Amino acid sequence: MIDDRMRATGNPGATVWVYDERRRVRDDVASRLVALSFVGRVEVVGDPASLLSRLDTRTPDVLIVGTQRAVDTGLTAATQALRAHPGLPVLVLGAPDDAESVRAAVAFGARGYLRWDATPIEMGLGLSRVGLRADGRIPMQQAPQPAMAWSGAAPLAGSAPTTVRSTVRETTP
Repeated sequence: MIDDRMRATGNPGATVWVYDERRRVRDDVASRLVALSFVGRVEVVGDPASLLSRLDTRTPDVLIVGTQRAVDTGLTAATQALRAHPGLPVLVLGAPDDAESVRAAVAFGARGYLRWDATPIEMGLGLSRVGLRADGRIPMQQAPQPAMAWSGAAPLAGSAPTTVRSTVRETTP
């Protein structure tokens, strides 16, 4: 299941893919992304097989993967995509209190995290943190960041929106 949204203007902009099994989430995130002037196309994918087969033929400028605590399909899809395409800029999308999924995704190479309820501005900031520029492209000279575990003391591998630092924290004993 693949759906496609484009801006009405002729601006080519960036191509962002959104993977989540829940249609409501895909539609909501896509509507906020397409509101950004530097995003020209948003493609939403609802099943992992379609996502992975599509990645074999073309890649987005950024892939956003929804995660859920109760179901690990989002994290599994992100992991498989990153194994097959290590330089792919991936952001995970999830609940602010789901630190385990965030840590796991970053350990596998995701470049950052966005909350489900992120505003279009916060999404734009998150996209900029993976290297997406205002012209809608990621500079070619940018090397993929090595996968790092998140300690909680710094933003996710140095590439997460600032709001994450105050949202996802380890519980202190």
